Amino acid sequence: MNAALGNDMILPMPDPETVARAAARVNAPRKPAPLRPFDDIAVERIRITGPTLTLLQDLLARQDEEFYGAQIHTRTRLDNGTLYPLLKKLHKAGWLTSRPEAEESWLGRAPVGCGPGRRRTYYALTTEGLRATAHEVQHRSTPSPKKGCP
Repeated sequence: MNAALGNDMILPMPDPETVARAAARVNAPRKPAPLRPFDDIAVERIRITGPTLTLLQDLLARQDEEFYGAQIHTRTRLDNGTLYPLLKKLHKAGWLTSRPEAEESWLGRAPVGCGPGRRRTYYALTTEGLRATAHEVQHRSTPSPKKGCP
């Protein structure tokens, strides 16, 4: 095989340090590219993952309702450790408004002899949040054509 390749085509193996540096560079986590803002929607764009899309589809189906996290958890079965950070991210990005539960309602939920527990936070889609949600769901729900197919 050496004769077929010729001496000028056979390179020596790199030293272990060079191999380790190259492996570290290849395996290093890459920072995702910055998101392009919406052209005509006045909210911050967020990265859409599978759980985010599930949440957005649920919000779009009930766009005129106010909701709290446990209701969404019951409908979507998203893990609370995923759901609540997503709600906070959407709120911070301007997609949702939030308000604390009214005191009468909060106190009225308390079982006899117990405190009322944690006060609920109610969320609702903003007008621009609704537009962004519809945009993201529409663009991610329709399968994109494969390359080479008409």
